Amino acid sequence: MPERENKDLVLRYLEEFNEDNLEAAAACFADDLVGHEPGRNLHGRDGIRHSLAGFRNTFPDIQVTVEDLVAEEDRVVARWRFRGTQRGEVLGVAPTGKRVTVTGMIFYGISEDGISEYWGSWDRMGLLQQLDAPATLSVSPRLRLPRSPESAHLVFQSSLRRRVEGQPEAVEDRGPQVAKQVHLCLQRRVQRFGTER
Repeated sequence: MPERENKDLVLRYLEEFNEDNLEAAAACFADDLVGHEPGRNLHGRDGIRHSLAGFRNTFPDIQVTVEDLVAEEDRVVARWRFRGTQRGEVLGVAPTGKRVTVTGMIFYGISEDGISEYWGSWDRMGLLQQLDAPATLSVSPRLRLPRSPESAHLVFQSSLRRRVEGQPEAVEDRGPQVAKQVHLCLQRRVQRFGTER
């Protein structure tokens, strides 16, 4: 599909969701959809239907606003913001009745059958802060932090190579700089939140 049609498909999905037309929103997705979010993957229209219903049940008055929408070939990227009142449990937090604003981004992959894949992320920490949730974050004991920027670079390289198949030069060009930043960020998190051990 042309880029304009791909953008229109994503906008139609979000408009239907905003209007609480969950069946029409789910119809914008391909039967073989694979959705990637931190901590979970969704499969098929049933998976997205279940996810949309969960958001609608938790935030019955939810409204999504698209802040930016960019398309290139078969990809569409949306930077969005949603507002809603928490009436159901979310991220382990019981209903509070608080009105929240949450931001996020989603990369959509479009095929002839509709939205066939997406990679989404939203500001869970910001949501928890707005709900006055207790700060219970800690680093998992299973997480082995790299001991140096060089070892972080090796971890980063192997991870990125799995994602950038056939393009190792993309890893080599900026890998050491990014790995150093990732390593420093992880060190700061450990210092801030501690470990469970």
